[in-house]
Amino acid sequence: MKRAISALLACLLLCLALSGCVPQERQLAQAEEFYQVHRELLASLAAQCQKERRVPTDLPGELENRAVYYDYATGMVQVQVGSFGIVPSTTYWGVYYSPEDTPLPYDGADVPLAPAGEGFAWERDGNTGYTQRLETGWYFFTASF
Repeated sequence: MKRAISALLACLLLCLALSGCVPQERQLAQAEEFYQVHRELLASLAAQCQKERRVPTDLPGELENRAVYYDYATGMVQVQVGSFGIVPSTTYWGVYYSPEDTPLPYDGADVPLAPAGEGFAWERDGNTGYTQRLETGWYFFTASF
């Protein structure tokens, strides 16, 4: 009986782990949908961050539980849409605004981007990322650590 319960528990944990894996195509779809639904709010956030050179402390309800990042060097405004994993092996994805309409790596990190697929990829010390333009000034990102 203990074996049957152990096997069932192991199978259940495996199913939960596998169902939580989010392929990059799904990440992109989630980020695009978030961007389309919240386009005006995101544009307002980007403008406010550019003006104040920081993330506002009074984020609206749709953004208050999301990781929002502003990079002083590039002016990037990044909003996390989703994540999966347990630290230190975690993948994050979302959208960001690039004031110069140029692709940027996750958190504005100083890593080179190389053309990949329909966008650009980066890699450093086993960490990887990808970015792809959604429309003028707005990009999808994913980063895995």
